[in-house]
Amino acid sequence: MCGIAGVVLRNSNLNPSLIQRMCDVLQHRGPDDESYLAVDTLNCNAHHLMGSQSQVSGKRIEYFNGNADLLLGSRRPPILDTSMPVYKKRA
Repeated sequence: MCGIAGVVLRNSNLNPSLIQRMCDVLQHRGPDDESYLAVDTLNCNAHHLMGSQSQVSGKRIEYFNGNADLLLGSRRPPILDTSMPVYKKRA
């Protein structure tokens, strides 16, 4: 099951390391991937950020220097689709 964390502090500038530390505590909920969203609600700017264990490339949270008063983070476990049947080749 995924782990999700968030913090909102209106009219302020939150440090992105806060949400990163919160998601580090949730690492057992999703050790395979991490992703963050930093939003400046006053200026309507949103930034999708990646963590050190993210499987996709993008701007890393460590290098974010913008303003944000809303931070969201998630940890994702591996997803296995058990609804699809597995077919074996016939010999």
